Amino acid sequence: MNLPEIIQNFVDSQNRHDSALFAANFSNEAVVYDEGEMRTGREEIRQWNEKNSERYNTQMSPLELLDLNDEKVVIVMNISGTFQGSPIHLKFNFKIDNGLITSLNIG
Repeated sequence: MNLPEIIQNFVDSQNRHDSALFAANFSNEAVVYDEGEMRTGREEIRQWNEKNSERYNTQMSPLELLDLNDEKVVIVMNISGTFQGSPIHLKFNFKIDNGLITSLNIG
C-alpha cells in the first residue's frame, strides 16, 4: 500500500515505540480523539502514545486505504498488542496540513 510519507512515518514510529518520533508527525496544535478522550498538542500526544505503548505494546499495520486526498487520509489499521480482543481493526481518520498531521480520530 502506497501511503503518504507522514502516515508511513506515523506507523513506523508507533511500531518502534518511539514516542518522541511519533509526536513529531503531528503539528504543534494537533488534536487526537481516541476512546472518548481528546489529546491536544505534541506533548500530550507524546505522553498518550508512550503510556499506551508501555501498557499495550501496540503494533499497527495498514489494511485498507479508504480515502486519500491532499487534506485527508482514512485507513483501516490492524492493531495488535497485549490488550483484550487483540488484534482489532480500527479506522484512522487523519487530517494533514503542510506535511504534518493536524487531527486524528481513531474509532
